[in-house]
Amino acid sequence: MSPPAQSPPTVPPRSARFINVRLEPATIRPRTRARLRFLLTSETRVQLKLDRQVLGRVKRGSRGCEQRTRRNARNPPCSYFLPLPGRRLVAGRAGSNQVTLTRRFAGRVLKAGVYRLTLRAASGDLTQLVFKVLRR
Repeated sequence: MSPPAQSPPTVPPRSARFINVRLEPATIRPRTRARLRFLLTSETRVQLKLDRQVLGRVKRGSRGCEQRTRRNARNPPCSYFLPLPGRRLVAGRAGSNQVTLTRRFAGRVLKAGVYRLTLRAASGDLTQLVFKVLRR
């Protein structure tokens, strides 16, 4: 009688990781596009979300930053990122990926200012980029 055949050990799938993420150019002007490029170690779905940098005031008694109100108007200025509604899903493949960004995101025109783009892989890996949108 021969010994029972053993199945090969199961290897858990590798989680996708971002490598060499860049946005060119880092400033978006009207009627221009920016190219987001990144490498993925394996195929996964990628979610893009935007946050807008807004000016606020330092909270008294803590290190946080909050929206400006009459009560805190004399506190020192600071800035924080406010999440924008909407997201964009991209089917990322293993290797080189490219996404084109314009002044429109999730059906809305982006105002001039500083934005933070968050890329999140379905596996949980996360990376962020900061870029500017200009009026002219």
